[in-house]
Amino acid sequence: MSCTELSAPLTACASSLLPDRRLPDGDRRFWSHSVTDLVAGFLRDGDCSRIAEVGGRSLQRQEVEDAVARLRALDLGAGDVIVVQVYNEVTAVVALLAAWLNACCVCPVDPDTPPEVQSMIAREARAKAIVRADGEIELLPQEEGSEPLQRRLIRFRRPARVTGVDLAMVIFTSGSSGQPKGVMLSHQNVMVALRSLSSYLGLREDDRFVQLIPGEIVFQN
Repeated sequence: MSCTELSAPLTACASSLLPDRRLPDGDRRFWSHSVTDLVAGFLRDGDCSRIAEVGGRSLQRQEVEDAVARLRALDLGAGDVIVVQVYNEVTAVVALLAAWLNACCVCPVDPDTPPEVQSMIAREARAKAIVRADGEIELLPQEEGSEPLQRRLIRFRRPARVTGVDLAMVIFTSGSSGQPKGVMLSHQNVMVALRSLSSYLGLREDDRFVQLIPGEIVFQN
């Protein structure tokens, strides 16, 4: 398995960058325990229309809820890794938000990546499904005897609640110097990164971003 996990000292170091634990405009959602809670708050507060394509199409809450329902209908849920083909389109954002809202772990890939590389990434990440660029969900064959990336030692009767130590993302290097390598990011890792970036850039509620490059995250090795 070529996946590695960011260490706790890195999280602690990133946290130290935040002065007085405060963010611009005091958006409390950034102090959510997980990306799942952050997405839930985002949808609850009716901020979907803030995400829009240049052509004018904006994100709709119902799209995310419908996507969650499709994931659950396929018995995909907490801890399952889902590969998501990510173009700069609202459809990809829907897939990402739905996966996180459903407590899944996201593995974003560029749809233009060669099929054999995508298959290798899905196998290394032990993904249970892939969300195609058009939003269609395809279950992936599982190797006999394989274990999930994150194995729970205790199974609770109540529904599992996502915490900061659970996996949020698995992202892969470009593979320019060899086979792509996976990096496992916990919900805590992602939330600390969001807080740090927001604080460093001094983001405000009325700031806008334009996404120019493919939406997946790639580490160069």
